[in-house]
Amino acid sequence: MWLSMNRLICVCIAGFLLWCTGCQNPSGEVPVAIVPTNFDSTLIGINATSFYQKGIRAKGVKVGIIDLGFHLAPKDKKLQSLFENNLIAEVRDFTNSHQQDFYSSTSYLDWHGKQVLNLIGGLDVTTKTQYGIANEATFYLAITDHADQESRDEEANLLAALAWFNSQGVIIVHSSLGYNYCVDDPKENYL
Repeated sequence: MWLSMNRLICVCIAGFLLWCTGCQNPSGEVPVAIVPTNFDSTLIGINATSFYQKGIRAKGVKVGIIDLGFHLAPKDKKLQSLFENNLIAEVRDFTNSHQQDFYSSTSYLDWHGKQVLNLIGGLDVTTKTQYGIANEATFYLAITDHADQESRDEEANLLAALAWFNSQGVIIVHSSLGYNYCVDDPKENYL
């Protein structure tokens, strides 16, 4: 998928930020304190190491992730550098405005968003293994979906999250949610 906004052109395939003009560090220096010595096999498979060698880390790029949940993301060692470097700019739950802890779990699938975040921006500082190519991007996280119930309200939540991302200047959005069938009321299915 190609995304072009102003002078920014990005290539995303299967949720990975592969290439982005304007994302390269102009000085060519590696600004992160941890220099990865290992790359996850997925990154090797898509030749993402060449982006790293060219200094492309998505520094200054705002990325939004829409998902079911981000259960225990702050405790995940692959996401430690994102939290320590304040690269998780803001989070918002569009399903439950009274939830006290954004990173808690309310269903069996609330880990999915954390895994997506790992694949986009993950870097394990203990093993120096890079899991995502955009480990210097700034992230905005949104919960828009309930795993244990399905209704058309979730589409409205998705639109609200997109509007919020837009107001924050987010230029890349990832969502792996779908809304064509399997809602609790079968009359609301699109298929």
